[in-house]
Amino acid sequence: MSRREQNRRETWDALHRAAADLALDGGPAAVTVDAVAARAGVSTRTFFNYFATKEDAIIGFRTPSLSAEAVDAFRIGPADLLERTVRLIFAAFSSATLPEHVGGRRLALVQRHPELRATFDAHVAAVEALVAPLLAEEIR
Repeated sequence: MSRREQNRRETWDALHRAAADLALDGGPAAVTVDAVAARAGVSTRTFFNYFATKEDAIIGFRTPSLSAEAVDAFRIGPADLLERTVRLIFAAFSSATLPEHVGGRRLALVQRHPELRATFDAHVAAVEALVAPLLAEEIR
């Protein structure tokens, strides 16, 4: 990984951790972009280079995508369609978050603060929207 990519990951991580910690302390309503940016040591402009909203930062999701490699692996991967689909879904989720942030804290935040459910569900729907056309292509 290049130094530039490492810096981007560290900034992304710092912003997410700051937002999640603030939400755990005072709830999502008490979180501000200014407070998240200050705690992460970056500007608010930098915050918006990484996350569209404070809710996205709190749950640690950005817009998912699928690399050409992930799509190719799905199309020419093992014969088992279920396995290929799971790998494709994982690739989409991995593009939207850092691998070390998959699971635990995110789910705890959403369970503790139901107002985050809509943001979480929107990101899941975005992953589904990426995967569904490819899956439909395969089963035709």
